Amino acid sequence: MNNKDILKEHINADDFKTYYIGFNSNEFDWDSLINLCCNNLVDFILGFHEGVIEHIDDEWISEALESLYTPEIYDESIHNKGKITDEHSYLSIKYRSKGEWGELLLHIILRTYLDTLPLNCKLYINYAVKKQVCGYDIVHISKDMKTLFLGEAKMYMNGEDGVKKLIEDLKGHYTVDFLTKQITPIYRNTPAYFGTELPKDLRSWRSTLRREKSLRGLIDRIKIPMICVYDSSIYQDYNEVSNDFKSAYEKESILLKETFDNMNDLGIPLETILVLLPLPSKYELIRKIHIKIKSEKQRLGIHD
Repeated sequence: MNNKDILKEHINADDFKTYYIGFNSNEFDWDSLINLCCNNLVDFILGFHEGVIEHIDDEWISEALESLYTPEIYDESIHNKGKITDEHSYLSIKYRSKGEWGELLLHIILRTYLDTLPLNCKLYINYAVKKQVCGYDIVHISKDMKTLFLGEAKMYMNGEDGVKKLIEDLKGHYTVDFLTKQITPIYRNTPAYFGTELPKDLRSWRSTLRREKSLRGLIDRIKIPMICVYDSSIYQDYNEVSNDFKSAYEKESILLKETFDNMNDLGIPLETILVLLPLPSKYELIRKIHIKIKSEKQRLGIHD
């Protein structure tokens, strides 16, 4: 199965894109989603993609997993004392609040449907954040060299809350001051690919960014994709991708887009793209993906 077989596109507009995961035997297809996430970890964390390395092997997987901070799946002190009061109470606070998986899903969507390449990767964005507040979670470029994508990601139990938080971050990050100062972390933290030659398209963008004194000179080439991954009742109400399922999802997503548009009064001519992806439970995604990663680390002999 390729990415598009798992991650289905529903609405495809210039400023609004929606996706969903289907079902397997009348149950949400967690296995396919978790495999999709794990199969894209090297690309997401290290920025490697076809043309940079020939194929992804255990060495690259180990490199990526060792770079990924993975909190404990269980709060053992609570678990061992039998104080679990609901299905999520055993999850540690750090574990429940991790947001990388929303960023990973945005990364996959951009690579799959917008045909982008990662200019920065998660490892280098994390480094940049330590040095300077960057205001973005994802940095991609289009393969036609015309567009710079600076992405934002949120995972919320409530879709409306997640969309409002995206707007809050948009207004907080993308200011005149941001456009003046935030270009340096982008080109300085382009990965060196561990000695491999930087592809021509990435070298060209890096040179463009170095020449510009600020992002203001690139404003007509910047797009801000903003994903909200959220818990949705459609996965409680339906157990197959029927016309009713699609109709209910479309109605839900249009309401979220209206909320986004009503609050989006940025005042700077930046093109935003609202991206929506509903799940049965964001906690379940986090739990399952961490179990998968922990198992893969054990297979590779990586110790936390």
